[in-house]
Amino acid sequence: MSLVGPRFIGKTSLLCAFLEKVRHDHPEIIPIYILLAPGDFDDLIERWLGALLQGLLTSKGISFPEEFQPLMKISREYIPKTLERMREVKRHAFQKKTAPAFRELLSLTAILGEETGKKILLMLDEFQSLETLDLADPFGLFGKEMMVQKDTLYLATSSMPHKAQEIFDDRLSLLFGNFEVIEVGSLDLAAIRGWIRERYPEVKIPDSDLRILCHLLNHHPYYFELFLEGARIELLRFPQSGWNQNFLVETLTQTLFSDRGLLNRHFEFELQALLGLGRTPRPLVKALVAVASGRAKLLQIASYLGKKVPETKKVLQKLVGEGILEKRGSFFCLPDPLFRFWLRNVFQVKDREPDPSGERARAFFQARAREEIRKIEEEDRKDLTGRMESLFREFRNDVVEVSHKKIKCPAFMEIASRPTNGRFFPLLGQTSQGRWICQVFQDLVTEADVSGFVEELKKFRRKIQRKVMIALAGIDLNAKLMAQEGKIQIWDLENLNALLELYGKLKVII
Repeated sequence: MSLVGPRFIGKTSLLCAFLEKVRHDHPEIIPIYILLAPGDFDDLIERWLGALLQGLLTSKGISFPEEFQPLMKISREYIPKTLERMREVKRHAFQKKTAPAFRELLSLTAILGEETGKKILLMLDEFQSLETLDLADPFGLFGKEMMVQKDTLYLATSSMPHKAQEIFDDRLSLLFGNFEVIEVGSLDLAAIRGWIRERYPEVKIPDSDLRILCHLLNHHPYYFELFLEGARIELLRFPQSGWNQNFLVETLTQTLFSDRGLLNRHFEFELQALLGLGRTPRPLVKALVAVASGRAKLLQIASYLGKKVPETKKVLQKLVGEGILEKRGSFFCLPDPLFRFWLRNVFQVKDREPDPSGERARAFFQARAREEIRKIEEEDRKDLTGRMESLFREFRNDVVEVSHKKIKCPAFMEIASRPTNGRFFPLLGQTSQGRWICQVFQDLVTEADVSGFVEELKKFRRKIQRKVMIALAGIDLNAKLMAQEGKIQIWDLENLNALLELYGKLKVII
C-alpha cells in the first residue's frame, strides 16, 4: 500500500495514527516505522536496523535506549537469529558490498517474523529516497524481496507523486497490480470548516471568506494551520477587531508577507532548499517565478530567462525531477497556488525593493491581496457553464496531461451554450473537425443522466468530435459503464480543476 501526496499534507500524521492503532489493537503484529531520507548507505543501515529493534521492543512493552549497541544487547534474548543476520548486513556494508548488504537488509523482516511468530508491518516514509543509494537498481531488489515475503505488509509514502508513479510504472511494474495507491489530498470545504470549529473556536470565519481562504490556501491543512495561528495572534493583539475583510488582509500580511510570518518563513525555507540543488541556482528560481507569473510553456519561460531553449529545458527538467514543477503535456505547472502567489507578490517584490523599510512592498502586497480577493469573489459568483465557456476560450490547440491521460484542447472557432428541454444546458464548441458537447452535472451522475445526455446528443446532426460529462459530485458505477459504451468522457472535479489550474483559472469549490 502507498500513500502519495504533496509535502505537509498529513501523510506522516496518518502513519503515526495508524501505527498507534496497530500497536494498541493488534499485538500479533510488529509495526516498524522508518523515515527514509537522502543520505549515504551507512546512514540507511543504522536507521533500518534501529527501527526494527525499536519496533520489536515496543511491541513487547519494553522501554529502550536511543543508542544502537544497547538496543542490540536488550534484544539478544528475543531475536538471536535476526541479530546474527544484522551483523551480516553490517559486515557486507563495511566491505563496501552494497548490493548484498541491501538484499540482507530487506530480508530481515522475514527473519524477524519467523523468529517471533508475528506478522510485520513495515512503514517506509518517503520511500522514493531509496533511489539516492549507491545501488544499480534498489527498487528491483526491493520488488523481488516483496514478492516472497508473504507475512510482511509494506506501507510506503511519497511526497513526490509523479516520482512515485514513475517508480510504480517502471521499476515496480510487476508489483503494481498488488500495490494499492492512495492519493492523500487537501481537505474539502466541509472538512476545513469542521476542523476550524474544533481547533480554533475563537476564530469565527464567515463562509464567504472561508471560500476565499480555500482558494488562496488550496484547502491545505498545514497552510490553514499556519494562517490560523497568525489569526489567533492578531485576535490577541486586537481583541475588539473581530473578523472582517480588513482583518483577513492584515492576517495575510502578517503570515505571508512579514519576515517573521509563519507562511513566509515556510516558503523561504522551501526556496532555500531549492538553492542547494545546483551551482547556479538563480535560473531555477527565475524559472519558478516565470511559471508562477503565468508563463507555462517552454518558449515563454525561455524568453523570460533570456536563455536558449536547450538551456531552458535543462533548468525545467531539474525542477520537474525534484518534484517542484510538474510537466503536463505542453505545460509546466507549479501546483501550489499559495506558493505561486508568494513568489509573485512577496519574493519577487522584496527582491526588487530598493526601500529598506519595506513599506512600499507591504502596501503593494496588500493591494494585490485585495485584488486577488476581488477576483475570487467575482469568479465564485459565476455559473459553472459560464466558467466552462471561459475555460474553452483559452484553448490553443494545446496537448495537456490530466490524471495521466493526454487531452488535446483545440482552438474553437465558435463557443456557445444553449438550453434544450430545461434539464440540459450543454456547452458547444465548434472546431474544423467537428463539435465538442459538454454538460456540467452538480449532483451525482446516474444512469438516467447518462441516458438523457445520450438522447440529447441524437439531436445534433453534425459530427460530434468529443462528448464530455463533467461530474462534480462523482458518478455511480453503472452510469460510468453506460458512458464508456457511449464513448463519453467523464471529467470529475479533480480533472476539471487540473484543467482550470493549467489555464490560470480558479478551481471550482463545492
